[in-house]
Amino acid sequence: GQTREESNLLVLRSAQMFAIVSLEYVSYVLLPLGDAVTLHQMAPFITAAIAVRALGEPWHREEGWAAVAVACGVACLAHPDAVDSIFSSGNDDDHHHHMNREERRRRYIGVAVCLLRSVVLGVQNVVLRSLGTRFQTPV
Repeated sequence: GQTREESNLLVLRSAQMFAIVSLEYVSYVLLPLGDAVTLHQMAPFITAAIAVRALGEPWHREEGWAAVAVACGVACLAHPDAVDSIFSSGNDDDHHHHMNREERRRRYIGVAVCLLRSVVLGVQNVVLRSLGTRFQTPV
């Protein structure tokens, strides 16, 4: 970077990229791949929420409703047994899989890792925007 602030932001961005990739791989170990990738899709909504505060960007009603829907999906993925119990008839045969304590713990940690990755990615996107709008960057 040409200035101390630009250099600091570039170092921060590098650290964020390392964290994002690391958290992504950890999430793949802790959760089924489809669940992890689905949870990673929180990043755009978290980015938008951070950008409202950090960059003064607008937040539209449609984005709010979409964020609520995504948050509901996250809740369903975080605790699938609860979803199963809502839609089952009460027969044990309807419940294809009950998580034991260790599986539930692993799932909650996996969900937390995915959400942390999305937050770090959201902050990284705001830092990237900040670098692009505050400093002349080569095209």
